[in-house]
Formats: sequence, structure tokens, C-alpha cells
Amino acid sequence: MAEPVEARRGKPPLVEPVETPRRVDLRGGDWLEANRAQWDERVPLHVASEFYDQSALREGRGILYPIEEAELAAYLPDGLEGKRVLHLQCHFGADSLVLAQRGASVVGLDFSKPAIDAARALARETGLDDRSRFINANLYDARHMLPEPESFDLVFTTWGTIGWLPDVAEWARIIAWFLKPGGKLYFADGHPAAFVFEDAAGDTLPRFAYPYTMAGEAIVSDDGADYAGRSRRSTR
Repeated sequence: MAEPVEARRGKPPLVEPVETPRRVDLRGGDWLEANRAQWDERVPLHVASEFYDQSALREGRGILYPIEEAELAAYLPDGLEGKRVLHLQCHFGADSLVLAQRGASVVGLDFSKPAIDAARALARETGLDDRSRFINANLYDARHMLPEPESFDLVFTTWGTIGWLPDVAEWARIIAWFLKPGGKLYFADGHPAAFVFEDAAGDTLPRFAYPYTMAGEAIVSDDGADYAGRSRRSTR
């Protein structure tokens, strides 16, 4: 079949218009306050949960997930001793303190004040407060709250992070701003493609429930369930 004249002349094919993403205030608004409120509520549940069991950390042998252990060993073959680490969206600081326990100097940042209060308490309890500092701040205000450009060997951020953020490009710029020349980012998270599904009951396969892109619109959920209510994975 002959190619259409319009295509030969370089005329673009007709496509559906793409909706322009809605601009979001990164430093305020419902998206921030609603998220912060629900994370504030989760802190005491998580601190006390089996899912976030901190017995190994308290015994001086804190561990990360196996995938993190393997990848960090390959990524940083000389270990963390003497490294300066920035842990973004650190929650109540459990993983931050594992890194500090291995010799790193760690700064953790999270937007939940109860989480930061719990992180500081855990640091004192484990004797790691001399190697750790915790800052209560919106991630998008990190450069103002921690004005230390190009000062970290490693930025660490894992599990359930960017899915809450309205501007991932700005997140990446913030990370680049903090890293020393030659510094590294360690980022581990679920792929967004997995989050288009809704869990199904019984033997039914998961069903498509959410769009892959939202054009700046948030998904609002009023589900009172919490992932930490389930038993902690034995691989942790």
C-alpha cells in the first residue's frame, strides 16, 4: 500500500491531545496536608509493629532488605564507614540508623514531625545520636532547611517514596544538588506500573483500577487499612 502523501511530506499523524498536567504547589495544599496527617497517624502504629521490628537494630546488628544489602555491597564495596549519607523520606529513621550503625554520618529528612520525633528517640536509645541528625521538613524545602550543596556521598531513598510526590523531576534536581561530585543515589521502589492494579480477594486476579498517569490529579483514598498491620516479612 502506498504511503499517504501527508506522511511522505512529514505531516504528523492525527493524535489525541494530551492533557496538560495541572500545576501543583509543592510547598502546600491539600495533597501535602492530607498525606502528612495520615503519615502522622501511622507513626505510633509503625514504631510498635512487628512489620518494623527494631530488635536487630537495638542489638547492634541492624539489617536492611536482602535486595538492599546485596546492591549496596556492590554499589559501595568499601562500605559506609566515613561516608556522609542523606536519607530522604526517612519515616521514623529505622533504616537511617542501620546506615549510621555501619559507620556513616546520616542526615534523615521527613515531613512528619511525629516520625522525626520517633527517629530522634530511637537514635538516642541505640546510641547513634552522635552519627545521625533528623530534620522535619517537606522534601521540596530540603535545600532551604539543609543548605549544604554537594556535601553527601550517598543519597538513600527507598520504598513508597516517589508515588507520594507530585513532581519527580524536582525530586531528582534536589538529589543532584546534594550529591558531591561522584556521589551516588541509591533508590529502590516498586514500579509505578504495579500500582494500576487493585488487590483482589480469593483466587481472583488483580484488576485494573487506576490510570497510569493522572495529569497532576491525585488519587484520594479513605481506606483505614495500613500495610504494617500485616506480619513483617521474614526476609527482613
